Amino acid sequence: MKSMTGFGTHTIINDEFDIKVDIKSVNNRYLDV
Repeated sequence: MKSMTGFGTHTIINDEFDIKVDIKSVNNRYLDV
């Protein structure tokens, strides 16, 4: 395995609010949120 790229997204839609969360990690020790 040469690349360790991961990502995820989640959306919550309610009558009062919308929330979208994106998480991305690209081949290093850090997490970009």
